[in-house]
Amino acid sequence: MMFARSDTQSIRVGPEHGGCGIPHLREIGLDGYPVAVWALDCPACEGFLQGDPMWSKTVADIPLTLDEDLAARQYERIGAQQQSALLTAAVARLAGFDGAEISPFVKGTISGQRPALGPVMTCPAGHAGNVPGSKFCVACGAALSAVASPRELTSA
Repeated sequence: MMFARSDTQSIRVGPEHGGCGIPHLREIGLDGYPVAVWALDCPACEGFLQGDPMWSKTVADIPLTLDEDLAARQYERIGAQQQSALLTAAVARLAGFDGAEISPFVKGTISGQRPALGPVMTCPAGHAGNVPGSKFCVACGAALSAVASPRELTSA
């Protein structure tokens, strides 16, 4: 018995390839839609289909379509993020932290959101967007202090 990918609707393996030559069609279920799992039970055609990447010997190994593969990867990614968030929340609760005490960087990492730009320096004239450690403002060229005070650092 061989199992087809979900997007395969029919197959015909000719006698020249060792098959029976009869077209095999995916069955239609009682709901009017093609059955989810199509098991082909034709010993003559199975020998040829064993080497076909669209077919499998077991239900568990049925190859995924491109869309199914993308959905499975997204499902796994989101599941891993949610598992990480749950673990972080549990550890924080055990340590006596409430949600407000968890770093925004940790929250952003476990949520899967892309990080915002890091800290920036503001020049004496009020221009933001200067990378910490810069000597001059990118907007006006004014000299920047070597050490920025905490209130000069903001998130962009």
